[in-house]
Amino acid sequence: MPEDILDAIGKLAAMNIFHQLGDIILGAGIASQSLGIDGLSQSISTTSSATNAGYGARITGYITDLKQARTDLKNKYDGIAFTLG
Repeated sequence: MPEDILDAIGKLAAMNIFHQLGDIILGAGIASQSLGIDGLSQSISTTSSATNAGYGARITGYITDLKQARTDLKNKYDGIAFTLG
């Protein structure tokens, strides 16, 4: 299998995994979490939100790469197009 096709397939598969992993960083829809016991407290915040999830930057980068790869792969593997006219 050509390397460029494997790269595109790998990015498509990884995006699905990154979506799920981003949800379980603190839990789906949770952007921060805090715990307090007898005057001791701890707080954890992430950049997770409705529009910005964990791994969101990586997913956006993969989408950009795949848009370009789609054009490149089509040009490379589509073959010669004949038209009648």
